[in-house]
Amino acid sequence: MHRPGPQLSELAVQLSPPPPADQLGPVGDWTSLLPGVRGASKALGVIARGAAKQAEQKRRSLKSP
Repeated sequence: MHRPGPQLSELAVQLSPPPPADQLGPVGDWTSLLPGVRGASKALGVIARGAAKQAEQKRRSLKSP
C-alpha cells in the first residue's frame, strides 16, 4: 500500500455549509446528455438538491478535530 509523503500533513480541508438546497441546481448543461428526455433539467435539479442535503447531513455528523 502506498504511504503518503510528509506533504500530506500540510493539507487542510475546511468544511462549510453549502447554500440552501432550494438554491442549488445542476451545474453546466447536463441536459444535453439526455437529448429528448422531457423533464431532464427538473430531474437533475432534484438529484443535485438531494445530494446537497445528504452532504450537509454528513458534514453535520462529522466532529471537528
